[in-house]
Amino acid sequence: MSGDLSGAARSALASASAPCQVKNMAVSTSDPSMVARTGLLTCVFCGFEAYRFCSYGLDTAVFAEKHVVGGGRRPNGLCPGCGSVDRERLVFLFLVRCTRVFHQSGLALLHVAPEPLLGCALRCFVGRGYRAIDLQPSPGVEAMDLTALQMSETSIDVAICNHVFEHIEEDRLAMRELFRILRPGGWAVVQVPIAYGMRCTYEDRSIRSPEARTVAFGQHDHVRIYGLDYFERLRSVEFDVRVLEPARLFGNDAIESFALLPNEKLIVVQKRKAP
Repeated sequence: MSGDLSGAARSALASASAPCQVKNMAVSTSDPSMVARTGLLTCVFCGFEAYRFCSYGLDTAVFAEKHVVGGGRRPNGLCPGCGSVDRERLVFLFLVRCTRVFHQSGLALLHVAPEPLLGCALRCFVGRGYRAIDLQPSPGVEAMDLTALQMSETSIDVAICNHVFEHIEEDRLAMRELFRILRPGGWAVVQVPIAYGMRCTYEDRSIRSPEARTVAFGQHDHVRIYGLDYFERLRSVEFDVRVLEPARLFGNDAIESFALLPNEKLIVVQKRKAP
């Protein structure tokens, strides 16, 4: 991967709004192989170093019982320096080391329910091609429903949909919409909390109250716990699905140094090009 984190980009990141202050990125586009010093954890966004980060996530029984990866209370999940969380750092590291997102001109990128630090970095590099959506609008984020995207077919090159589908009752409809707006050859990161020991996804639409959903699904605004059939749901809307092992992509040292979940996999889908 070529290119550099330009002075202009660094200035933009440093002068961004308070939640997006990313002044000394531990992983830059000029040196994506950098890792922290031995024994220290390093945030890929702000460069904060410590022997321990803050715990993060809800300590609910069902996450522990079903061994949900990406759900529940996790040690070292939250960076004390900038507030980045493990799943955000994982996607950023993947984009830097394994893609050309930060070096591809004219890219159209959709970020669904954008994480602050990741969104800030993408907005700075992608520029006008960056588009962020969520159910509730906020500065720089459009109000839009993933199950009814107000976007043209084949208009997006890349989508980041990180821990979103577990909140949507009609998740297959959201998947179809994502497929529709991606260009042939376009791809998306579609992370969810997932129980790899469960063959079938657990969901029950009769469970409506926030309290009951917390007990059943681990969080008041979750509507299911995904099992291994998550990948079949993605394939059912014609996505090609890749399940990537971060340890093979980055190495175990990077996973430990950047405080990533050691058992979390990267789930990347692609819209096949026409033959």
